[in-house]
Amino acid sequence: MASSHLPSTAVNVQALADSKFGSQAIMRLRAAFERSRHPMLIADDQRRWVTGNAAACDLLGIAREEVPWHTMDDFTPLSERRRLEERWEAFLTSGTAEGWYQLYVPDRGPVPVEFSATANVLPARHLSVFIPAAPW
Repeated sequence: MASSHLPSTAVNVQALADSKFGSQAIMRLRAAFERSRHPMLIADDQRRWVTGNAAACDLLGIAREEVPWHTMDDFTPLSERRRLEERWEAFLTSGTAEGWYQLYVPDRGPVPVEFSATANVLPARHLSVFIPAAPW
């Protein structure tokens, strides 16, 4: 399903780091990640979140330092968790995923989001960008 609101997240950060721009490119990407108004999270191979930007923390209702304490599963509705492993493996195999997803945020309930994700933007690091269907 093609997304009309989200740009493709397909970018190979390692290739940029190895390019003639090197660390300057990484610093610029980090600044774009941090300043984006769109919630962005980076997960490892086990769906544990490694980092997220301020917009992601606002969406999920967690503090920045709490991001690594959570997994994707923590914000997936119980009814969908059985299928999450299969979907995650398909994502890692294909390298990209996009569409609609329903997050479950404690104290807020279901939060429908449009998402775009790219596997291995760095080795074993996977970027997801979310746009909530309604303001949060």
